[in-house]
Amino acid sequence: MTGSSLESAERERRLRAVSAVIHSGRLEGAKDDREWQSMLYRFANGEITRDQLREFAHRR
Repeated sequence: MTGSSLESAERERRLRAVSAVIHSGRLEGAKDDREWQSMLYRFANGEITRDQLREFAHRR
């Protein structure tokens, strides 16, 4: 999946979800994890699939 094939509405929905996840983590006292955030934004932009994001999360 490429960024150009991801519909704008879906991309916006994903970006809002990513922002909420990052904000929630900060509220809970989690330190910023740039690698994880990068993967979240790659998913939001359609660069990786949900399964690839899940696999990355499980390897951590």
